[in-house]
Amino acid sequence: MAPEDDSHPDDVFAVRRRKLEGLRADGIEPFPHVFAGTAPIAAVRAAHEGLGPGEETSQVHRVAGRLAARRGQGKMPTQTINWYDDWFNALPPLLGQPAYQDLVSSGRTPELGDGSIWICPQLYGNPNRFGNLFGYAMNMALSVRNAPQPDRINQVASTSSVVFMADGPAGYCSTVPFVSTDAAPAPFNPVPRHTGKVNIAFLDGHVCAFEGQYIGVNVLGDPVHPDACNQPDVVWYWYVPGPPPAPWPGP
Repeated sequence: MAPEDDSHPDDVFAVRRRKLEGLRADGIEPFPHVFAGTAPIAAVRAAHEGLGPGEETSQVHRVAGRLAARRGQGKMPTQTINWYDDWFNALPPLLGQPAYQDLVSSGRTPELGDGSIWICPQLYGNPNRFGNLFGYAMNMALSVRNAPQPDRINQVASTSSVVFMADGPAGYCSTVPFVSTDAAPAPFNPVPRHTGKVNIAFLDGHVCAFEGQYIGVNVLGDPVHPDACNQPDVVWYWYVPGPPPAPWPGP
């Protein structure tokens, strides 16, 4: 299949929808619910428990599954920087500043202490393993990338309470409060680096500072989604988290 032309981003979703409709018109279901002739992965693992590290077998199995979500810009250090609609490429031009990808391509990747809009004066840490450095991060639960359409601002919760941006860790462009443990560390947590407080910008444009514990940094959240930690005036997850079809797939 020929790659889609990223030079015309407004047409990308239309092209994908046409391809989807074409497959279905030909009687092909792109997202089947049943895969014939497959074996449960548990059975495959059980049949080869005796294999040691690096050992192989001549037996062949057919398995199937579905990728429920992939967030390359979420709970992993930011690697991809050429998506036109990511905040770090879409917002700077509105302020008369070059997009992040343009800075990187011209050898001007933001650095600690450079006094730019990218770097919080109190930011500490190093660029991630891909060489990217951010002082601020977008709410990870807002307009998730695997949604078919962006979230519409008039369909989310109150814009005066929904988090847009926050102080984030050095190598992440998105953030959300999470319970961090030794077994499951959460290096993408918001960072209370201003005398124990996190600066937060909301969708309506106002900015406030909150104690890290209040906004849910490393605090067990609500019983439905333990990492939500929503407060009346600080909302990270504006949809109701839970099993599919949550998180919100878009309007």
